[in-house]
Amino acid sequence: MVVSKPKLNTLFSISMFVVLAMTGGIWGLLKVVNPPYEWYHRIMAILLLPISFAMVVKTVLNWKTFEIGKEKLVVKTLLFSKKRKYSLNEMDHWEETEVKTLNGLFKELTMVLEKKKKVKLNNQEYSEYKRVFNYLSKKYPKKRKK
Repeated sequence: MVVSKPKLNTLFSISMFVVLAMTGGIWGLLKVVNPPYEWYHRIMAILLLPISFAMVVKTVLNWKTFEIGKEKLVVKTLLFSKKRKYSLNEMDHWEETEVKTLNGLFKELTMVLEKKKKVKLNNQEYSEYKRVFNYLSKKYPKKRKK
């Protein structure tokens, strides 16, 4: 059984950005509420608070844990503690996409499951990417799309 979770360094980076953006937005909002204020305080409050809130919502909604093994895929979400189970035997196909970037190689696994449901996993955001890839390569080489 391979368990793939979000990487801690990715979550730390997002958290630091959210804290800084929220701090700047709240500081700008406090300056606007207590005059006198400069024009950029209003822009800070208008831009940084919604951006930081959207990042928090996106992170919570996209937090997924993948368990793959015994010919099953279990996707657990943080929000509402949803658990979805899929049979990998009924998987339509899977593919790996590679993109060269300045920092290295970005790899993404896409599994197309029953009813055209797509599950995506990449090497920068999730742990155990290589083990998931090896499992799919060993167990389902004929379903790999090239």
